[in-house]
Amino acid sequence: ELTALALRSGDLPVDIFPLFEPRIFEYTATLDFAMSEYEVDAFAANGCTVDDQPKGPQTLHIGETHHITLASRNFQTGEVSQYRIKVHRLIGSEPEVQLLNVVGAEMKPAFDPSTKHYVAALEVGYDTVIVEFVTRDASQTVLFSAQPELPGQPHHLIAAAERTAKLDGGTAPITPLFNRTGEAQYRKQATRFFIDPGFHRQVTITVQSADDLAAIVSVYEVVVYRLECPASEPYFDPTQRLCTRQCSPGYYKAGATHRCSRCNTHCLKCSSLLKCEMCESDTEDFNYKVQPDGSCREIVKHEYKVYQVWAFGLACLFVFLVCMGVGILHRCCTRRHTVRVYVESSDDSDFSDGAEHAFAGPAEGKPYRVE
Repeated sequence: ELTALALRSGDLPVDIFPLFEPRIFEYTATLDFAMSEYEVDAFAANGCTVDDQPKGPQTLHIGETHHITLASRNFQTGEVSQYRIKVHRLIGSEPEVQLLNVVGAEMKPAFDPSTKHYVAALEVGYDTVIVEFVTRDASQTVLFSAQPELPGQPHHLIAAAERTAKLDGGTAPITPLFNRTGEAQYRKQATRFFIDPGFHRQVTITVQSADDLAAIVSVYEVVVYRLECPASEPYFDPTQRLCTRQCSPGYYKAGATHRCSRCNTHCLKCSSLLKCEMCESDTEDFNYKVQPDGSCREIVKHEYKVYQVWAFGLACLFVFLVCMGVGILHRCCTRRHTVRVYVESSDDSDFSDGAEHAFAGPAEGKPYRVE
């Protein structure tokens, strides 16, 4: 059996489906529009060899398909295992995505690349719409947009989606084909949009094909509606990610959006963003005072706090100047001085009268003086 099987195009990985397992013998792989060739890397277990493995890069033209058969042969027993790979290259005009999913939501109908309209019911614990997708080709261009959120649920769209789901056989679970580790050709990408409890908004995904000359565009629409909190606990608390009757300190009950919204700056208790009832507790360094705009002004208690940045900067400058002065003084004190040596001699043939000469050492028997 083989211990590893992989495809690549130059330095780029090419995914095979399903994931390689020694006892799985049928695989498929798809080259992107920009990939003109591929290589097969196959490794056999100890005592086995790989037969019929393509050598070097294999050229694959646009839209073509290759069928490859590899054989893993055991030297001792002669047993042979054959592995088949179907390799296809995209033509560049594909505008579809391979995967479309909303995290924390149930999409109806089940995703199919040819289906363009969906409805997704988002759990109340999610504050954002996270749309995951996997492109069909790495060179495709994907654009996202979202309409403003609207209150309530789109009942007519939900009913239409449920009818489509029944015709398609229900909602199928998402297969983990793209949850690979290491290098991979296809990766999940995501975008996010905010949504309030009990509201819905439409997300539009526009996909353009990899071939710019073809420029084929496909548009997917997903209407996401977020479930609302029950009447007994009508407000969603983002700090605890659950529905509640009382909001956490620093938050107020926003009835229009059915959520606990944050109060203004340094406000501990408020009835709305512009109406602060209580500021944060005073500290050793600051007092807080309610302002007309609903915020709380931070007032410095100690004067030195206002100028502490300037004081710190002046202190650093003073230390720098002291260090520079010490360095200059040290250099001046350690500078070498010229030593002049005069040798007095009764022998006029050695030195002239009172002349200055370089001195290497005292001459034997001749006195000298140093200035």
